[in-house]
Amino acid sequence: MDSKYCKKFGDIFWLNSAGTRNLYKGGNEKDLKILENVDRRDDKDLADVGGGNGYFTNFIKKKYGFKKVFNVEINKSLCDVSSKRYNEIHTINDNILNLKVDKKLDVIIFFNSFFYIPDNEYLDLFKNLKKILNQNGVIFVNKHFSNREKNFGPIELIKIKLFNLKTYFLTDKFNFMTAIKFFFSKFEINRQRSEQLFIDALNNNNFEYSFDQKSNFFTIKNNIN
Repeated sequence: MDSKYCKKFGDIFWLNSAGTRNLYKGGNEKDLKILENVDRRDDKDLADVGGGNGYFTNFIKKKYGFKKVFNVEINKSLCDVSSKRYNEIHTINDNILNLKVDKKLDVIIFFNSFFYIPDNEYLDLFKNLKKILNQNGVIFVNKHFSNREKNFGPIELIKIKLFNLKTYFLTDKFNFMTAIKFFFSKFEINRQRSEQLFIDALNNNNFEYSFDQKSNFFTIKNNIN
């Protein structure tokens, strides 16, 4: 599943579980402790890329006290929920590859969302991140690269789609035409993402980076001219 598929059908997968700690985005609040490494947070702006319904984006604002916190989410239905539920964060319905900002950001975090960006887009991604990040800004990306590839058989694929449509039906965002398009869409879960292409994209855009095994996050610094 990539970001284009998330744009079309992300709400079918995540809308019903949005706001729950254990299901949504596959993470917990404690996984965000990496943000404690950011000094003077009350004077800095942060963007949570792929923040979905805004649950964790709002948690970041409340827990870590950044000056402004943005939820950059590609799926409109999830953005609608974010805007409605959380008025202390700013929700932006856009693709991070195309995002433009009036004021450059100090911190950008990909929390269980980087995986949805195809690795052939890494160069363009970090080229744009370079434009919207402050000179001394930082990017956090939690690691979930894999060499595994999973392809489902026809019967298993139908079961997965019907299960997600059942939960989607229970939401107030249910749309019959969206459900039909999802059922007949080409659905593939490809867990392959190239860590080497990721590193190459960082090097090509002159970022400094390190990886912390304890937090499972890359820390990427924009302090090279």
